[in-house]
Amino acid sequence: MRLLLLLTVVTACKYEYECKDCRTCFNNTCARFDVGESCIPYNHKEIQTDLELYYEFYYLQRVLIEEYRCNHGVSVRFTRGMSMESNMTKKYFDEHYKALMVRECEGWAYINEIFYVK
Repeated sequence: MRLLLLLTVVTACKYEYECKDCRTCFNNTCARFDVGESCIPYNHKEIQTDLELYYEFYYLQRVLIEEYRCNHGVSVRFTRGMSMESNMTKKYFDEHYKALMVRECEGWAYINEIFYVK
């Protein structure tokens, strides 16, 4: 009985941090975000730039966007590439990074629906 209650609590959410793995809080439910129809969001260049800035600044890695999927937001499948050297300053990063990515999991990034218009 206690295990059943725990499973119910895990799938319901009020806040993003309550969802684990490749899931995001959507309509008070932890929903997978690595699903949806292939699409090209209107701001795909902005999303790509944001992911590139993030991975260069924090991990010194290049990223390659493989696909976009649209459902209740935009999911981006990407591959982390070769290590790189970077001269990016914190000031430059802070001025240009838009923090579009809500979650990242197993080569997928989730962009909240407010950034996507069909």
